[in-house]
This record gives sequence, structure tokens and C-alpha cells, in this order.
Amino acid sequence: MGKSNYYQVLGVHSDALTHEIKAAFRSIAMKYHPDRNPGSETAESKFKEAQAAYETLVDAEKRAAYDYMLSGETDVDRPSGRQVSNIDRSEKGLSTENRENAKDDSFGQMADSKSDDPGRGMRIRWIIGLVAMGVILALAMWVYSNPGGMRSQQFSDLPWQIEVGDRQRTRVLGIVLGETTMADLMGRLPVPDIRLFVDADGSRSVEAYYVNARIPPFEANLILRPDLDEAALDRIEAETTSERPMPSGARRYGLSDDALTSLGNVAIVEMSYIPRAHWTEDLITQRFGEPRERLRMDSDHSYWLYPEDGLAILVPRRGRVLMHYVTQERWGQTVERLRDEGRRRLGEDYGDHE
Repeated sequence: MGKSNYYQVLGVHSDALTHEIKAAFRSIAMKYHPDRNPGSETAESKFKEAQAAYETLVDAEKRAAYDYMLSGETDVDRPSGRQVSNIDRSEKGLSTENRENAKDDSFGQMADSKSDDPGRGMRIRWIIGLVAMGVILALAMWVYSNPGGMRSQQFSDLPWQIEVGDRQRTRVLGIVLGETTMADLMGRLPVPDIRLFVDADGSRSVEAYYVNARIPPFEANLILRPDLDEAALDRIEAETTSERPMPSGARRYGLSDDALTSLGNVAIVEMSYIPRAHWTEDLITQRFGEPRERLRMDSDHSYWLYPEDGLAILVPRRGRVLMHYVTQERWGQTVERLRDEGRRRLGEDYGDHE
């Protein structure tokens, strides 16, 4: 195919959700928009390529047709999270992707020799791909459901492996809160979308949002918060480039290149981890143990608090969990922030714990 793979253009996986595709496009558009790169043919080309990819992948019918077209190619490298999310491919002499390509070639030759139907080989490859995907998903579920399983023990830096060094440092997911910087994560994680948020009450924070970050063997979205004092936040706010209101009443601001550069070497002190996999309450208890406290936020959400680890897990009745990690030094103010939010949501009825 002459054109670039649209999933690779946006830096997302083939099973990415619509909001993840939109976030990836916004990040690329901000970097390569012609208004920000006057006279640059390279930037203009990259922007147009990303725009074409976005317009195809956010439209359900266009995306389905595009995926079907990709499925018929024998030499396409699609970044599929399902292919690699829970398998240590280094154990095998031949990677999953190469094995499937080898199968594609052999079955394609068989189809060509036994039938004059030019679409038969493509249909066979499509069926093989679906079967392989089902096997891989079954293996992924096995990893999650077997806490003592051999495969799950081959990995370090799992979400429940938390090492509290002292009040200023905690290690989890290969990141040392209070020490690791966003510059340290370059090349390891996707390029983040970094914004300044100003809440309705005037409180401010800078957050770096990573879409489809892969920390083996799992994939998740990550939100990292650097350690910034009021003076640093004043400087960043003075250099914002755009403003957008949020449904919560907060306002979101884009940052200048100088502000983004200055954030590279600032230590990360808070992290939100939003896994793509489904976590049940039983699985959370199995991995993390019983929480010290269950803090009810509203009728559909509760925070499970693990103060010894500096961990608060948002557990919804439906949807994906959110695991929020902080240093011990910041635990008290984090819990107070959650209690204030609970009071706001529940009003006078707040105060009941599950």
C-alpha cells in the first residue's frame, strides 16, 4: 500500500477507542499545524497525513472499511495491543507477528493453487487472524486470573508491586515518584499531551496524558503530575497558548514550547494509571488486598484507600478503574482532596463509608 498506516501515523493501536484517537490527533495537530510551522513543507505534510488518518478512524464506517483493507495485506505492521499485551514474545524463536505472517504466506499459496477465486486467500487470512486474536485474548485473561501463574511472575513493575522508599520516593510501574522525570520516560512511553488545568476554585495543576502506554505486560492510559510550586505554576500560566472550558467548570490551557521544555526535568510526584483491561472488585482485592477504607464518592463510584502504599483506587460500578499513586508526603492532601470532592458530590448525605 502506498499510503502510510493510519494507526501508525497517529501512534495508536488498532483497537484504540475514539477518544484516544482524538487525543492523539490533537497532540500531532498542535505540533505540526501550519500556523505553528510557517513555511515548513514537512510539517504541513505531516499535518495533512494525520488529518486524513483522523477523518478515517473516527468514522465508524470508514474505519471498518479501512480495517478490512488492512486485513488483506501480507506485509503490514499494525500496532495491535491485543497481539502483544500479555505475551513475553522474547521466549519464542519467532514472534507472534512473524508467525502469523508465515501462516499468511503459506495459506495464501494454498488458496492460489486450489482456487481461482482471488478473494479466497484474503478471507482465509482474515479468519486466521480472528482465531489468533481469540487465543491471545484468552492468554491475557489467564495472566489476570492467575496470581501465582508462571507468566505473570516473569514481569516486574506490575501495578500492585509498590515499593515505598521514604516519604519523598515511591517506586511503581518502573517510575520512581519524587525522582523520575518526563525526560527520563522519553522513548519508553508515547509522546504525552501536556496541559495546565485551573479548577473552578482556582487550584492549578499540570498534567501529562499518555495514550496507550505499554508497561509490560499491560497497556493503560497514564496521567503524570510534576512537582510544581506556585511560582512555577505562575510562570507556566503566563505562557499559555490556548484556553478551553471543561464540563466540570475547570479550564484547560495549552502550553508554550518554553514551558514544555522547562517541565522535562521536573520530578513526577503523582500518577494515575487507567488500565485497558477490566478489573473486578475481586481481582483488585486479590492483587492489592483489602483497603484500609472505602470512601464513597457518589452512587456509582468509590475510592479504595491504601495509605501504606500511597494508593487510591477509583472503583466504578461500571467502566474502567483508575489507580492513583502518590508519595507518602502527598498522601494526606490527596485524601483530603478526595473527601472534599465526595462532600461536593454527595452533599449533606456525605460521610457514610461502605
